[in-house]
Amino acid sequence: YEGTWAKFARNKLDWFKPFTKILDESDAPFYKWFVGGKLNASVECIDRHLKDKKNQVAIIWEADEGSKKSYTYLDLYKETNKFANLLKSFGVKKGDRVVMYMPMIPEAAFAMLACARIGAIHSVVFGGFSAEALKDRILDAKAKVVITADGAYRKGKPYMLKPVVDKALENVKCVEKVIVVERNNENIEWNKRDVSYNELIQTQSSECLAEIMDSEDPLFLLYTSGSTGKPKGVQHSTAGYILWAQMTMEWVFDLKDNDTFVVISTDLSHFFTKQKALELDNICLEAIDKLNIDIIQKTQLQSNVVSEIINPENLSGNLKNYHLFAIALAYNIPIEIFDED
Repeated sequence: YEGTWAKFARNKLDWFKPFTKILDESDAPFYKWFVGGKLNASVECIDRHLKDKKNQVAIIWEADEGSKKSYTYLDLYKETNKFANLLKSFGVKKGDRVVMYMPMIPEAAFAMLACARIGAIHSVVFGGFSAEALKDRILDAKAKVVITADGAYRKGKPYMLKPVVDKALENVKCVEKVIVVERNNENIEWNKRDVSYNELIQTQSSECLAEIMDSEDPLFLLYTSGSTGKPKGVQHSTAGYILWAQMTMEWVFDLKDNDTFVVISTDLSHFFTKQKALELDNICLEAIDKLNIDIIQKTQLQSNVVSEIINPENLSGNLKNYHLFAIALAYNIPIEIFDED
């Protein structure tokens, strides 16, 4: 199996420096993969596609009210670099932790890729978690920066995120800056460590050299729900995760360059009845026809409720695959982000 993974790592990833050892088991169970290899996750996701695909759409974002915006790989490169430079202006460097408490907006993707670009470790916290839950994760990660938004929209109505962050950060000393994306343009309280993304991003350069990362350098932290006790942070390393993402997209989703991949992320409490599931079915059918969607991804828990109604055999002929579980990252294909549950 070492030879198999070595072959995929060499053929599927772009390396600044190739690895010298496939697997180091000398300190088991702390295994190390692709020892000595140097790369950067944001380069894997963006830069290596610019030569042939810079004008190809990478992200399609559809807002709650129906407006839509597309970002090419070149757009994504520029927005990621600007966000990376903004983080660097606040002293964020390799190894620092950045917590994100964001709605489903393009800036969330820019932020994650920006952290990867400069070697910062990001941790995404679900935007529906309480202030206490957010605080637990900020303290555990010892986050230097929190990225959030004033709020977002759900079912046509605004909801607030910034007040939750304010409450979570009471008596928290490790966080030096809070970067606020002004999505709703709601009145919010601005504290000393708060800064406006919308204002500061305008002056940032769209060029930022990618940090050279070791194969085993941490890429991100993902915390468990905490439903059975204190949340536990799972650390994902750079090379192993990005290779897993690449192979999952190929093997599980059978993605091609011209496919459109959609993630449906819902508030599960809204779909505990067949009537509510039917509403989601109608959304799916409309989106498939309008956007020429090839693949839909949903969570297993959602599908326990809706799969009886949303039968892949009954959906549009455009749909190639309908998957019932979560994949964290897809790249080299258009990704549709809906600002809606």
